[in-house]
Amino acid sequence: MRNKFLAVAMAAVGLAVSGVSMAATNGTVGATSTGTVVINATIPKLIRITGLADITMVLPAPVDDDLGYTAAATGSSPACVRQNGGTATYGIVATSANTAFELTNGTLAPVPYSLTWGGTALAYNAALTAQTPDSTTLGSCADVAGKLEVSIAAADLNDAEGSAVDYTDTVTLVVTPE
Repeated sequence: MRNKFLAVAMAAVGLAVSGVSMAATNGTVGATSTGTVVINATIPKLIRITGLADITMVLPAPVDDDLGYTAAATGSSPACVRQNGGTATYGIVATSANTAFELTNGTLAPVPYSLTWGGTALAYNAALTAQTPDSTTLGSCADVAGKLEVSIAAADLNDAEGSAVDYTDTVTLVVTPE
C-alpha cells in the first residue's frame, strides 16, 4: 500500500513539473538551430533631492512704538527633486532635530516655525504626497527658488526672548517615489 501511495505521489509530482514551462528553449541539431531566452529587468524608481541651501531668516523691522513685530520672519531654500519616469510623483516628509518645528538655542524657550513645500504647508513627520518632480530624468535640473519656505509668525517673534546665541534647527527632508 505504501509503495502504491509513493508511486501515485511521484506521478503527481511529475505531472506538476511537466506543466511548468521554462522560459528559455534550446535549439535542435540541424543545419541551423534556434534557441530563445526571456530577458527580465527590474528598474526601480529612483529619486534625488538637490540644490538645498542653509536658511538665514530675514526678520522684519520692528514697530518703533512698542518694539514689536507686525510681520513674520521668512526664509527659503531652493531645491530640485529629480525622479526617473515620465509620469512619476513623489511624497516628502519633513522632520526636525528638535522633534518639532522649533528653533532652540539651548537655554531659552523654543520658537515655533512653519514650513511650506512649493507653497503647501508641511506637517511635522507627515507625508505630503502627489508632488510633481522638477525633472523626470536623473540628469541635471534647475533648482526651484523658494521651494522650501520657513516662516516665524510675528506673535512668536514677539514672545521670543532675545539672545546673543542663535536659535537653530536642522530639518531633514525625505523624498520617496510613489
